[in-house]
Amino acid sequence: MRTVITGAGSGIGLAIATKLAGEPDAQIVLVDRNAERGERHCAELSGCGAQVFTVPGEMAAPDMGTNVIEAAVRKMGGIDALVHAAGSIGNRAPLSELSLEDYEAGFAINTRPLFLLAQAAYPALRQAKGAIVAISSTGATCPVADLGTYSPSKAALSMLAQQMALEWGPDGIRVNTVSPGPTATPMAAAYDDPAIREQRASTIPLRRISEPEDIAAAVAFLLGPGGRGITGTDILVDGGMGLTTMQLSGAALGRMKS
Repeated sequence: MRTVITGAGSGIGLAIATKLAGEPDAQIVLVDRNAERGERHCAELSGCGAQVFTVPGEMAAPDMGTNVIEAAVRKMGGIDALVHAAGSIGNRAPLSELSLEDYEAGFAINTRPLFLLAQAAYPALRQAKGAIVAISSTGATCPVADLGTYSPSKAALSMLAQQMALEWGPDGIRVNTVSPGPTATPMAAAYDDPAIREQRASTIPLRRISEPEDIAAAVAFLLGPGGRGITGTDILVDGGMGLTTMQLSGAALGRMKS
């Protein structure tokens, strides 16, 4: 499978690349704004037997989609899958104080790149009857206090993926999202503190913080034969966190104490 993966420099994107590099006949283009880091990961993953290439890409650049996809097609001869794992910024500020610059930056990084990449990749994906998976967030359906641009931009990402699934389904292109809950990535450095990690895990039904590999497994499923009948769907990888609303609101307080 010929796959383009953005955000492949670390965290979830790198875990996805590592997972897919172990598949037979894998060809992967790693998109990373840090060229040196990309080359290092390229060499490491090539040891898994995959053909791995690297392409620099700055998600905020308007011409990023065309540049990345054209380079990927040159290197691999086509594209079977696009995994968009880059773009998860959220400037911490309530809406009443959020600047227009920060508001627009959230959409420019969290939402727009999927449109640019997918539109550029559409001809190749149509030819291959390929698939797209974008990493969204539980924040797409649950607003996060003082992150006034994060949840709206992730919600827009999820809806954009559904729009693509609807319009491009007749072309044989499947489009889905995966929404992680709390996940131990370099961006979530707080989970390096065992006390914080334990406290947060205690509110999750599975009593664990997800690892990037958990997200990668869901992505691999959607791209593989098991996902061939799935499109326009979001897979939650949140340890059941979404089930806890009533308990956290106090509605089940008496039962929790018993």
